[in-house]
Amino acid sequence: MSVRSTADDLNQKMQAYREERFTGVIKVSAQKEQWLLFSLVGRIVWSASRTHALRRWKRHVAICIPPLSEAISRRKNIAFDAWNYTALTRLVKLGKISQNQLSNVAESIVTEDLFDILQVAAWQQSGQGLTYECVPQEVTSLPFVMMNCDRARREARDQWSRWTRAGFGQYSPDWGLSIQDFESLRLRASPQTLQTLKACCNPRNTLRDLAVQSRQSVIFLTQSLLSYVSKQMLRFTELPDLASGADHGFSPALVPRQGQILDLLTIKRQT
Repeated sequence: MSVRSTADDLNQKMQAYREERFTGVIKVSAQKEQWLLFSLVGRIVWSASRTHALRRWKRHVAICIPPLSEAISRRKNIAFDAWNYTALTRLVKLGKISQNQLSNVAESIVTEDLFDILQVAAWQQSGQGLTYECVPQEVTSLPFVMMNCDRARREARDQWSRWTRAGFGQYSPDWGLSIQDFESLRLRASPQTLQTLKACCNPRNTLRDLAVQSRQSVIFLTQSLLSYVSKQMLRFTELPDLASGADHGFSPALVPRQGQILDLLTIKRQT
């Protein structure tokens, strides 16, 4: 499936949910992957992936709210599931972080998840599209996230288009690196480059993580590493999340919906 057709299909689905003013969870599945898109009166306000919920959350909190990320890192005794969507909304209510910071985290996470949806859809065999399941529910973790879901969709599509134009469509930015032929790497790379590559090749960092840490675009970073991969000195590897079971802790709290969809103004007044 082409970049345009996969993106158009996803956009059409999202537009339909918006017109229906759907509130609840949209489960998007492809192959063995599944994403949860949380919709409030037709607007996507959060997303979660089964694969990298904690990894993605930590990365974007570090980008959008550095002081909070540093504070969490200093507190080694805090369980990972104590710092989640609900914790962020509490900090907004307490005035510790701004609504804009929370919205930036949400929009960045949604953009990445939509990118991954587009990529996995493109990897599908011909005739095997994405599947969508809607579960009407009420969001109980407030305040309402005023993120720009249209911008997130456009950015995800643009990022996926740039990624494929760079020739990386077969690679995932959620993959990490491992050393496949250390001796060849040692002979070909300078000592400084070798140390850098050894630091990159660990199970703690995906290409996206490394790009943030090195303050480079993920495309530029991948281009710089691809020659080592093509010569079979390095190889891409699939990485797990930073903790098992993390996919359950980083989403808004939900309850089965009773009766009519909540009115947006009512939700705003509850914040």
